[in-house]
Amino acid sequence: MHSTMNLKPSVIRPWLKYYNKEDITEEVPKCTLYDYLFQNNKDHPDDIALNYFDTNLTYGEIFRNIQKTAMAYLALGVKCGDIVTICSITTPEVVYSFYAMDLIGAVPNMVDPRTSIEGIREYIEEAKSKYVCVLNMAYPKIRDAVAGTDVDRIVVLSPVDSLSHVKRAAFHLTNRYKNEYSSNCLKWEQFLDNGAGMKLEPVPYSHEHCCAIVHTGGTTGSPKGVMLSDDAFNAIAFQYEKSAITLKRQQKFLNVMPPFIAYGFACGIHMPLSLGMTSIIIPNLDVKELAALILKYKPAHMCGVPEHYQVLAKDKKLKHADISYLMNTGSG
Repeated sequence: MHSTMNLKPSVIRPWLKYYNKEDITEEVPKCTLYDYLFQNNKDHPDDIALNYFDTNLTYGEIFRNIQKTAMAYLALGVKCGDIVTICSITTPEVVYSFYAMDLIGAVPNMVDPRTSIEGIREYIEEAKSKYVCVLNMAYPKIRDAVAGTDVDRIVVLSPVDSLSHVKRAAFHLTNRYKNEYSSNCLKWEQFLDNGAGMKLEPVPYSHEHCCAIVHTGGTTGSPKGVMLSDDAFNAIAFQYEKSAITLKRQQKFLNVMPPFIAYGFACGIHMPLSLGMTSIIIPNLDVKELAALILKYKPAHMCGVPEHYQVLAKDKKLKHADISYLMNTGSG
């Protein structure tokens, strides 16, 4: 084995050549996810934070909604240290819930809605989760998965909760999801109403705080819960900010990755929002439509997986298209 003691840092860590010398030794801010997001954007309340089915939500709006969501979870009985299982694709409500948990010191346990009933039950029991937030389409799975567990309350969200009445009506005409909910369920609007008047006292930063649990099997293993910290998420955003990649406020970031993997939330939500960009949420991607989405939204940045770029390379819609606006494409 060769010693690395006498090698230059640029040889041991070749990525350092993409950073300024003063940035290499700079410390990642010691703060919560919510604080990092808020401090970077509090002076830009009218900038667009999220684009969701062409509905724009400003930074001012998402901060208000995060705080309302935090109060609603407090009213539900969630306390600092409690684990709330979130089983959903990416919607604004999932974004609000993630940061709301961080605000009150609770922990989101992120679960893929495609997981089997038995798998969901295992994740809930492993985390000793008493609360669940679920997309309405996945509710039948959750209903069966929580039987015999300690789950006490269930919050049900809909893909249309953040849309206008006109868009909601159009969605319901083409998507007829009819669920009978048990008595321990609350729909999102009632859930928020119940939190009105709650006293919100943000929990201070702790380097030991687990800000999220995601489930991963690495490359070949069976999925297991991985506890992630505020520092881990903030370090990714901080490193992108300091890199040679041109990342500017109000650039568009196309986010096609789901929220239940660390890559999806850290690089598709927290990083672009922390840097003041607009995260365009594509909650349920049909990869064949990816080229059309790029041509429609003209993002400066996107993150994806190798399959996405293989499909794009073959898509005839891009053969003669000018996509010079797409400056950075990440793959994980």
